[in-house]
Amino acid sequence: MSIIQIVAGAATVLGHTFTIFASFRGGKGIATLTGMMIALYPIAVGVCIFTFGITLITWGYVSVSSMTASVTLPLVVILLPLIGFPPPSQPLVIFSVIVPVFVFLTHRDNISRLRQGNEELFEKAVLLGRKNHSNP
Repeated sequence: MSIIQIVAGAATVLGHTFTIFASFRGGKGIATLTGMMIALYPIAVGVCIFTFGITLITWGYVSVSSMTASVTLPLVVILLPLIGFPPPSQPLVIFSVIVPVFVFLTHRDNISRLRQGNEELFEKAVLLGRKNHSNP
């Protein structure tokens, strides 16, 4: 895997997140990061999507699920070769360590809303945890 692929993918994520067409206010970059990682190290994405899903059906917050999956990524990238999966390139390992920092930065507003108790709950996804029944 070449560093050019990683740089191109990172540029795509940054372009999505800070698009000039929306005054540098785009998305959080999660879907674009997922697509990039599917191309570069797909097995890690499978584990991260599983983590995202379990977190979502337990807690009901997409933002928490995204941040949890982002923290899972470097762990998976580093640990999968220990159980026989092909090792990623060193630049990909470094990139995977940077990803959670980026994701947490793009989720600052969500973190603030979580602390205030105002974050939007995706109640239909909650299967394992307690649903917020504060609205009659």
